[in-house]
Amino acid sequence: MSFADQILLQTHFVEFIPHRIDVSKMLLQTTLMSSSQTYLFTGLMLLLCSWGLFVLYYYTNRKKGFSNTFNNDDYTKLLIESTTEGIFWVNTNGITTYINQAALKMLGFKSEELIGKSIHQVIHHSYADGKSYPIKSCPMYKAYATGESFNIENEVLWRKDGSPLSVEYSSTPILKDGKVLGSVVLFHDITERLKHQKEIINRSFNQDLAFQIGKVAYWELDLEDKFLILNDQFYKLLETNSAEQKGYVVTVNQYINEFVVESYREAFKKELYKKFKPTDAKTRDFTYQLKTAKGRVIDVFVRYTLKSESSSKRMAFGVIQDLTQQKLIEEELFTEKRKLESILNSTSNAVVSIDEK
Repeated sequence: MSFADQILLQTHFVEFIPHRIDVSKMLLQTTLMSSSQTYLFTGLMLLLCSWGLFVLYYYTNRKKGFSNTFNNDDYTKLLIESTTEGIFWVNTNGITTYINQAALKMLGFKSEELIGKSIHQVIHHSYADGKSYPIKSCPMYKAYATGESFNIENEVLWRKDGSPLSVEYSSTPILKDGKVLGSVVLFHDITERLKHQKEIINRSFNQDLAFQIGKVAYWELDLEDKFLILNDQFYKLLETNSAEQKGYVVTVNQYINEFVVESYREAFKKELYKKFKPTDAKTRDFTYQLKTAKGRVIDVFVRYTLKSESSSKRMAFGVIQDLTQQKLIEEELFTEKRKLESILNSTSNAVVSIDEK
């Protein structure tokens, strides 16, 4: 029991026992009381003792409760150590001040091998191809240097044994009273996701070859991991190529932000993640607008269907067609139709006028 609790407990007793009790005098007074007075006095004494025991029990257990209760720091540490995501903090000099067990397990280090060290020099010194990664280009550095947050979808960290670990990570500045104290980095292993993407690409090779011959723009979408696989005809439609886009795989967010016209983005997302019902048709159609790599806006028609590779893995695949030329032709036909109608109306009026004369 703390000194403050002892003082508080004593204060409660003083309120109910304002003076010292003389036992011999109390016994003498009790013998002189009537039976009803004796019962009343005894009842009051029992009540007083019960209250004293309650106060003693309450403060003892309250103290015991406090000693067994986590404070905010304890809860924060427990949560961080329980997560499967790798987390570490660095100060404004890039020195590691904390790293959780999940991060240590993924990287193969012990805590003392990273705490107090430059995290960039130890685990983020090179790109996946082995080329040196300048620290000033590093989003982990930029977070505490500029106060901005960064989300990186595919980079590598280097394990203790020298092997690369493919990760997706976010780097966020740590702020206090408007001052940057460092940054916190949260990452997770995407090795399995990349492996799955590669399997899809390999499996789709023959299928894609057929579409290339037919000059059909084809795509596949992983609805769980949220990435798209596009073929060369699709890139041709977007007036770009796989070299410029660094491969055939793009994230859904990247595709939406770079190529879907802004006014269509919400409708596109809604359509994309709308669930199939058993009564629905096997295929779906919808139209929207794309902005090509050269800034040209085109109307497109999409036909796709869903397929389930497992209970937890859903894929969508389909074709896309440029409707721009078709729409131009339709607009020209509509314009010509209006002109023809105008001429016919004029001719009809002229005939009526002659007949009247």
